[in-house]
Amino acid sequence: MKTKHTSGKWRFDAKHGAICEGEAYSHFCKTLIARVNVDMGEESEANAKLIAAAPELLTTLQWIVNEIENTPKQLQDALLGIIKIKAEQAIRKTEN
Repeated sequence: MKTKHTSGKWRFDAKHGAICEGEAYSHFCKTLIARVNVDMGEESEANAKLIAAAPELLTTLQWIVNEIENTPKQLQDALLGIIKIKAEQAIRKTEN
């Protein structure tokens, strides 16, 4: 599926308060997604981590929808266990 947002893995650079795609070079990013005022404390840092995890969260949700749509009804109960694991992995991405 083609996306309209910046593709690639996003990451949060706490030192510079930047959410970047790709590697950071010194004090700037290859592609700057957003800036966060890290002086605002833990909540700002948590918000930045959530923003940085957005592409992976979207990918996980797209995978879940695709799996549900393409799994026969009799196997969907088993699929729920796998979905739970995927969802927990995605949630952890926002917390680290």
